[in-house]
Amino acid sequence: MIERIGKKYIEQALKIFFNNEDIRWEWKHTSFLRSYFNFPDAVIGFADDVIKFYEENITSKFDKRYRKINEPHGGKMEGTKKELEAKLKVVEKLKKGEKLVNGEPDILCIAISNLITYSRTQEQYIKDDIENYKQKNQSRQQLMEIDGLILGLTTKKQLFIYLIEAKSGNKDAVRAIRSKVCDRRKDIFRGYDISNLINSVEGLDDKSIAYLIITDEKIPILSDP
Repeated sequence: MIERIGKKYIEQALKIFFNNEDIRWEWKHTSFLRSYFNFPDAVIGFADDVIKFYEENITSKFDKRYRKINEPHGGKMEGTKKELEAKLKVVEKLKKGEKLVNGEPDILCIAISNLITYSRTQEQYIKDDIENYKQKNQSRQQLMEIDGLILGLTTKKQLFIYLIEAKSGNKDAVRAIRSKVCDRRKDIFRGYDISNLINSVEGLDDKSIAYLIITDEKIPILSDP
């Protein structure tokens, strides 16, 4: 029940922050995480409780099993470990104080698995415009995938959302997330001025973790009606 509520809150927030009827965000069900670790897709609750749950039931469990796994899962595990760590590091930074949000984090929703966004389904295209659909790719088009997402509500009742990018090794996550946002400005952010969003991406540690934060006070404004 808690997992379903968390997913629903995140889905509704995505509709608020990325108000575009032509695409839909989906949970990228990582069968590896679900089958091997039985992780939930999302966790929701008061900030301290969510952090405690995440530390005890996500990172700790993962670390114990991670040490026992060899190839062929070794390479996949390294990247997955980085993604799970990234979410917790961003939450820890948030708890220490985030200048871009108004108030302290009160309620948090953390997406455990990656999130992915697609263009409209085949059925939707056919229903909306058969001739238009025939000119489109016959399969769903993946528009953007993000490694982590944290949705939050502060004590000042401000809504915020973090998009997180995690890279293994010394790869530049800051550059990666800026590229994703920039490349998808016409698909996901169509009609919005997102120049400030691109500039506000920040990195943690060796830049292998980066995040973009958007608040409900700074939702991109339509440049042209």
